[in-house]
Amino acid sequence: MTYTPIPETEKPRNPDTYAAHRHESLWQIWVPLAATIIGLVLLVVLIWLSQHGELSQWAGVALIMLIVPLMILGIILLILNLGGAVLFSMAYANLSPYMLQGQQFLRGVERGAFYYANQISEPFIRVRVFWARISGVRGRRGGKT
Repeated sequence: MTYTPIPETEKPRNPDTYAAHRHESLWQIWVPLAATIIGLVLLVVLIWLSQHGELSQWAGVALIMLIVPLMILGIILLILNLGGAVLFSMAYANLSPYMLQGQQFLRGVERGAFYYANQISEPFIRVRVFWARISGVRGRRGGKT
């Protein structure tokens, strides 16, 4: 069976929703992006033209402004990670007996399944063994040694 895709036909657009989408994308994407870029360029120009201090001071301030939020975020993530580890160890200690009971139950299910599978397959195996013995005896009588 071969698959032939149905050719897609371009559906006509609703002019009202398309115009609304274009208007929203202009004001929600392009204007904020342009304002951010212009603001960053103006900030760089102001810092470069600034006569009030050396550039290394501004670099230090910028470095501090970059490092402090990352440190706060890192501390929050460290606390969450440690809390998760403590909660996991408490859950592991409390759930271990129940997990052992579940494991013992599943081992019993496994033994029962193995027993009943052997009970079901045993007659078929006996028939095959019987036919194999007959075939072996018949083969020896036929002159094969």
